[in-house]
Amino acid sequence: MTNSIKIYNDRIRFIKSNDFVDLVADSDGLRFTGTFTMASNTSYALRSNMEPPAMGRVGFNVFSAGGGSTNKIQKIPTAVDGATAIDVGNLTPTPFASNGQGFSDASSGYVSSADHPTAPHSTDLRKFPFSITSGTASTVATITSQNFGGALSTPSQGYTLGGNQPSGSINTGVKFPFASVTESTIAGNFSVARERVSSQTQSMEKGYLIGGFNPNYNSQTQPEPSQPHVNGEIISFSNDAYSTFPTSAFFSISPFAPAASRAPVSMGGGSSSSNAYFSGGGNHPGNPVNLQNIRKIPFATDSLVTVSPSGLAVAMKRHTAAPTVNGVYLLGGAQTPSNIFTTNVYRIPFANESESENIATLNVPMGQFGTGHQD
Repeated sequence: MTNSIKIYNDRIRFIKSNDFVDLVADSDGLRFTGTFTMASNTSYALRSNMEPPAMGRVGFNVFSAGGGSTNKIQKIPTAVDGATAIDVGNLTPTPFASNGQGFSDASSGYVSSADHPTAPHSTDLRKFPFSITSGTASTVATITSQNFGGALSTPSQGYTLGGNQPSGSINTGVKFPFASVTESTIAGNFSVARERVSSQTQSMEKGYLIGGFNPNYNSQTQPEPSQPHVNGEIISFSNDAYSTFPTSAFFSISPFAPAASRAPVSMGGGSSSSNAYFSGGGNHPGNPVNLQNIRKIPFATDSLVTVSPSGLAVAMKRHTAAPTVNGVYLLGGAQTPSNIFTTNVYRIPFANESESENIATLNVPMGQFGTGHQD
């Protein structure tokens, strides 16, 4: 009997029989507990040493969409290191589409509000199937314009949080149920308006936003605690409620602080089944220093910790990140010393949490808030 499976963060579902088995961590990796019965009435135990990404999809390919000077959708096979990206389609507008937010369901990538200077503040939500080999992503909804925000995915819906609208930075969010792909405003606000934030998801429970800034912030007239970088945000997917957690031990708002500890913007995200990762980033726009930090938030503690102050092979910002079973892929971005967008693809392995070699190459440079997706 053919029985397709869908892998979640904590269980596997067998589609045809609708049976489930649980995932349990042990010294050998992840153990699939429980059994499932085939037509022959034979039960099979399953075992794997791979760590699923937070969303539970295995991620045989990583996709980048738009960003910087390109509108291309590029696919990177992850089975073998050293791959060169394959051009599989395009976003609109042309000649490039950037500054948007990206999220994914099990079979497609979505890009919201990607635009360029001659067509700012797009109101399009675009979608491309992971099976795409050519053509253009389709526009599936008209949405509220929102650039430079954070994006989160759950198995049933995507979120865009914060960012910039024509009126300025915002502290609100919207979600898009994949079943209908209609925009729904989330009740309530997070603590401060912020854009150029970094975000990451933990399966079906919660997501995180850290960093970012508010261009309207004035240090001469506002007290320091109102600076957006001081706190991170947690959104609970069960009720879409926000709460905060401190990051001030890592991110200083003082202009006299060492460059590596100043409040970052434009970091890369990425999750395993147990941690959210944040990498690199740049300082607040008056202090344009790229960072090499790798930080993480263990889902069990909701506390930001520094994995390595110089874990990245090169200081970078405005890169795009996508998780796979092998680790978090970091795509393109502006890298020191040239600070121009690159074709480099790096990886942070979950096993040692320190960036490995340049393991793949994009066909064209990307950065400036392109979006990353994993099938």
